[in-house]
Amino acid sequence: MSRRGVSLALKLFGVMLAGSVAMATGPAFALDDPSGRRAAGSDAACYANPSEATCDNTDPEASGCSKDAFTVSQAYLWHHTEGGTPTVQENAVVELRYSPHCGTNWSKVRVFDGAAPVQVRLCRDGFNTCTDLYTVYGSTLAFSDQLYARNVTATAYGACCWGNGAGPAWAEVSG
Repeated sequence: MSRRGVSLALKLFGVMLAGSVAMATGPAFALDDPSGRRAAGSDAACYANPSEATCDNTDPEASGCSKDAFTVSQAYLWHHTEGGTPTVQENAVVELRYSPHCGTNWSKVRVFDGAAPVQVRLCRDGFNTCTDLYTVYGSTLAFSDQLYARNVTATAYGACCWGNGAGPAWAEVSG
């Protein structure tokens, strides 16, 4: 990752720890974020007629879009220094998932060793449109809502593995 990329990533991954804000200029990973999903009443419309209007912020499984999905790219999650240098790799990955039928992307995080708080978010076209940040506790898997991104770049963000007073391990992947 370039120095500019590290700087941007640090701004995006501002962390709220023990009620104090480290940085809040973009998607923040915080252990106390709510993890509820919106009601899935309109999810099926995405599969029938994919568009931003029908697919944004819907569940990829409930909509049926996960049926033909594949992983575009993935990266291991790392703890970082305050300067952004990766230091310790966690046994967890963030994946950018894509459905060709629906033209949608979503973020998926898998933790391979034990359960941990896991957070996921997806953004489309920079930070113009992002899903809600979801936190799942005591799990080895979490996924975000999906966004329609057939012809634009999408970026998946994931975090996990807070501990020993350290911030989360995190990574981002685009495609």
